[in-house]
Amino acid sequence: LFSIQKGAKKQVYAYFSGDLGSYKWPTKPAGEIEVPGSDFPLIFAATESTYGSTVREDFEFGMAQMEKDINNAALKKLASVFACFSLDRAQRVLHELLMLQKKNGWTFPIYLDSPLATVYTALYAIYAADEGFRGSMKLVDVITSKEMREEIFLDKKFRVIITSSGMAQGGPIRTYLPKWLQNSQVEFSFPGYMAHGTDGWKLTAKEPIKIARIPVNLPYLLCS
Repeated sequence: LFSIQKGAKKQVYAYFSGDLGSYKWPTKPAGEIEVPGSDFPLIFAATESTYGSTVREDFEFGMAQMEKDINNAALKKLASVFACFSLDRAQRVLHELLMLQKKNGWTFPIYLDSPLATVYTALYAIYAADEGFRGSMKLVDVITSKEMREEIFLDKKFRVIITSSGMAQGGPIRTYLPKWLQNSQVEFSFPGYMAHGTDGWKLTAKEPIKIARIPVNLPYLLCS
């Protein structure tokens, strides 16, 4: 929120927001925006509109569908892998999965495999406005080494993995795709925006694609 004053003229305001997303998500890491009052002179407002033309499904319907999908996968699959943006989307998916884990009594592990998302998650655990959300961010099991990931690859029990990048252009997801993409026992989900032409877009649009492994830099940067 910018305040603008030129000479002796009355002070006015201009506002810019990133993508607003769903109003029901409890993230808001910086808290609610503070404005001077209900009658302040706002000369213009601008907001990112990546999803501006998208009609969203009902929030509860989407969560119920994810719960159903994970319950089915836990009975029939080896793993469910979510490719997420490191900032905000990974934390949202983690929060909902952890809440569903508590609700359903799931005993399978839920892992976070992304150095950058791990750093952001540690910040959410401190600064998220919602107390319950802060608490859930402290419960995350983080994959911290190549050796740990290899052990998870060999595990025969069902597990959920949240990784990055969200459009499958780089990051740890490029380790999982060559390993598991052809495995019918593994589900891949892309719960975010897919820019046209990206590998994530090609996968979700069922376009032909050749996945090459991109090395992931280790060791991981962790925040306490």
